[in-house]
This record gives sequence, C-alpha cells and structure tokens, in this order.
Amino acid sequence: MARVIVANIGSIINISGRMKNIGVAVAKLRAMQIALRRLDPLLCSKQCIHWMNSVDTLQRLEQDIKVGYGECGLKYSKRLHLSKKANLMLYRAIDLLGQGGEFLHPKSHLHGTMNFYKKKVIGFINAVDNNSGLLGIWGTGGMGKTCLLKLVSHSRSEYDDDSFNIMSVRAGIGCTVSQVQEAIATNMGLSVTHNETSQANIIRDHLSDVSFLLLLDDLWEYLDLEAVGIPLPLGSVVVSLQGGLARQKQRKVVLTTRNMNLCDKMGCSHDNTIKMECLDEEDAWKLYRRGWSVFINRDFDIEGNRLLPEIQPEQESSSWKYPRDDRFLGMVGFYNKVCYSIEDKGTQSLLLGVWGMRGVGKTTLLRLVRDAYTGNTCFKHIMFVGAGTGSVVNNVQHAIAVNLGLDLAMMSSLDELSRAMHIFNYLEHESFLLLLDDIREPFNWWAVGLPILSHRRQKIIFVTRSRAACALMGCHAANIIEMWCLGKNDAWSLFKDKVGIGIIDDHPQVHHLAKQMVSRCGGLPLALCALGRAMSNKRDPREWRSACGQLTAIGLEPCEIDEKVGTIIIDPLYG
Repeated sequence: MARVIVANIGSIINISGRMKNIGVAVAKLRAMQIALRRLDPLLCSKQCIHWMNSVDTLQRLEQDIKVGYGECGLKYSKRLHLSKKANLMLYRAIDLLGQGGEFLHPKSHLHGTMNFYKKKVIGFINAVDNNSGLLGIWGTGGMGKTCLLKLVSHSRSEYDDDSFNIMSVRAGIGCTVSQVQEAIATNMGLSVTHNETSQANIIRDHLSDVSFLLLLDDLWEYLDLEAVGIPLPLGSVVVSLQGGLARQKQRKVVLTTRNMNLCDKMGCSHDNTIKMECLDEEDAWKLYRRGWSVFINRDFDIEGNRLLPEIQPEQESSSWKYPRDDRFLGMVGFYNKVCYSIEDKGTQSLLLGVWGMRGVGKTTLLRLVRDAYTGNTCFKHIMFVGAGTGSVVNNVQHAIAVNLGLDLAMMSSLDELSRAMHIFNYLEHESFLLLLDDIREPFNWWAVGLPILSHRRQKIIFVTRSRAACALMGCHAANIIEMWCLGKNDAWSLFKDKVGIGIIDDHPQVHHLAKQMVSRCGGLPLALCALGRAMSNKRDPREWRSACGQLTAIGLEPCEIDEKVGTIIIDPLYG
C-alpha cells in the first residue's frame, strides 16, 4: 500500500513535466500535419485521414487537460486523475509521432513513390466534379515530374475510355502562348496558323465539345490557358451537342513546375496542388545501387512500372546523352567539345565561350546541351538564359530569377546591385550549369551576381557572334570554340530532312535543282532549314525551277535567305 501511495505521489509531482512533454509532442504533430498536407493535399489514404483526425483529437484533449490542471488546485484525487490521463496522452502522442513519420517517409523504392503520385494524378483525372479541373505538381529539378507525366500518359487504361483527347506539351523556359498552341495543334492534327488569335479559335472549336486531358510539363512562368484556346471552365461540364442533346464532358489540365507560387497563379486550389518530395536516405541508396543513371537516360520500364533490375552492360563512354534528332546534324564535334568542358573538373574550364556567325546553330547547340543534362544529377540548377539587347545585366538577372523560382516581384523592386547580391547568396554554395544565349556585348559576371568558384561544380557556357567578346568575358584561348557552317554532306542531309521524303528522290530534275539551292545556302543551318521548310509543300518541278531561279537572280547572302525566303518562294502556277 505504501508503495502505491509513493508511486501516485511521484506521478502527481511529475505531472508538470509530462504536460511539457505533451506540449512538445503536439507541436511536432502539428508540424507533421502541415508537412503531410503539403505532400499529400488529396489525402486519399484512409489510414492517413484517421491519423490526421487522431492528431486533431489529441490537440483538443491537450487543451482540456491544461484547463483541468489549472483548476484542480491541490486536490489529490483530481491531480492523480489528470496525471494518469496525461500519462496516457503522452504514450498516444509518441505513437502518433511514429505513425506520422511513416506517412511522411514511406519505406518504398522509386517505383513505389511514383505509384503514390501517379495514383494522385489519376484520382484527380477520374474525379467527376467542378473542382477537379486543374492540378499543379511542383518540386525541385530532377525530382521526377516529367517522368510522372510520362507514366500517367502511358497509364491511359486506368482513366481513359477512348473518350479523352490527350495532349502532352513540354513548356520549358521562356515558353510562349504560340509555342504551346503549336504543340497542341501538332498533338491533335490541327492546322497551324502562326497567329495566336486564329490558332486559339481553332483549338477552342476542336476541344469545346469533347473530353480532354492536357499534360503541361516544366512550366516556368504564368500561361494564359484561355489565350492558348483551352475552353473554360475546367472540370466536369455539360455541353450542348447538335440535335439538342447534352453530354457531360471532362476538361482536365495537369501541370508541373519548380515553383509552388506558380501553381497558385495558374489557379490551382490548395487541395489540387501536390509537392513532390525527395527520397529518404535509405531509399536513395537502394535506388543508386540499382542504376539511377539508367532510369534517367532511357531504361525506365513504363509498361512494367519498375526499374530494370540491372544496369545495361554496354554504356556510352561519355556521361552525357547523344541527341537523336535532325538538330544534331553536323554538330557532333561542337557538342562533344562543350560536353567535355562541362565534365572537366579543372579550374580552367569554368567558362566556355562559343562564337560564330548568325544562323550557324549556336542556340540550337545550347538547347541540345540543355536537353542532355536536364534530369542529370551533376547540377542542382540548369539555367537556359537569353541575354538579348538593351539592359543586358538586368535581362540576365531577371531570367536567372525565373529559372531559380525566386520571387520576381521582390527581385523587381531591388536595384541592380541588390539583385546581384541576392543571386550570389543563393548560388554561392550551389552547383549550376548556366547556358547563356545571344550575348551581344560583354558584361561583368559579378555585376549579374554569378559566383565563379573553382571549388564548386559551377559552369557557364555562353554563345556570341564575336570572338573578342569571348576574351572580354574572361575565357582563356583554350576555352573558346568557333562554330562554322556545315559541310556539303551534312548540309544536303539537313535540307532533305526539312523538305521531307518524296519529291527530291523521286524526280531527277528536282534533285538537281535542290542541289543548286543547297549550294547557295553556303552550309548555313538557318538558311537550309528556312529554305527546306518553304519547299516542303512543293511537288511540281516548275515550282522548284522558279524558286531556284529566283534564288540565283536575287543573289542573296546565306545569312539573308531566312529573312527573304518569302520573296523567293512564289508559286509560278498561281502568281
């Protein structure tokens, strides 16, 4: 009996300590609730919902016991009752903390994590209500957002009953309304007008009375969906068909971005915003051992929804990927030089300047490099920036802020020096690859706020039309690359690729005329592409003869052809 009394007295004495521990535990549980809602706003798991409700109940009990503790005074029986109650609450709080940790850090491999997010997206697509029209997915670069959309696109059987028109568009940095329109038109087989208003009307007319799903990947800035031609409102809508019939249609848009604020600007509700989180340490190590690089590059098994069990025995000797499209024609040597410079860990290769005349393919080269390193874990930030004309430092600072997802309003309110300090502080301890396009005049890297530190993995590749600009920007002679025009074979291949199969190889006279036209382009890719596209719909030899004659008579320089192609390509049959 004495032992029981002593134990009870000890419990009463320790009640204040338990109350303090309960308060700390409840604060941690509140933080877990907030983190879990950010990670999983839709909360589809019954266990997760039960856990959230249990935490809410515990918070209310904590308040009740605080009130009771203040009112019980020195009464032995009440203090003993509260002490036992507090003891039980503390055990319950510890149990909930353990459960919460499991929800926040589920023990699964990447395919399990991808399945988690995929279920969220497909659940959103299948939801039939007015509030499920726009879903935003955000997270840092390399998180797997693009892979997630590909996975959703390849899982149509889980949501598509052949009634959905599905469009996949990769936006990217600096994407415009017209570029998204062109991608959608290409997806849907619609005509491309190159006029935003008329293109929007064509897209809107096509989508107004059908169910559709737009997968919009890698969005960096606000995009006006209505200006694109996406019919509003989104969600589940009733549309009137011919004959007075009415049908329910689903209008869904799923976007990915690196910026949480952009989801809000686009109109995503809190419940329809998902944050993609990094793997925990254990799963990251398991994934690394199973061949993370293979998954990133090409060997993720979409059909089986799993990582391939083994790394392929034969890998390319370099760590970068080789493009497999027409843009790569004639660029292998330049591309390899740039990639070697990026991979070089020496202090003399932090800067690389690429120079060449207008139209030689400098911007295309940067885009190829960007595509090769996107998703690569070598760099935390990969930025593609156009310098342009005017206030170059201001332009570059703004573009970097957009790439990094910084607060643009705040950055705009700062002066140039303050913006530079903000960018420098953000990037000083980060690895990054900056691809800077179209430098017309030299500027100081420090004025922009770019740290160039040899002990960090920080690389800057820039292109310009002037070799002198490369030197003035700080490049050593060994780190300056000159781009020149294509050789005869590559020029001919590029032109044929733009014209398309058929007329050139089918008609000997056209083949001869095409050879003459290619020779007038001097191997300049911009001229070859412009002329090839303009001739792609010409099937009559007389049209080719007229165009070749015009090109010879006018005597344009190769760098002028893309701008004057409209005056060269006339239809001899109709005008």
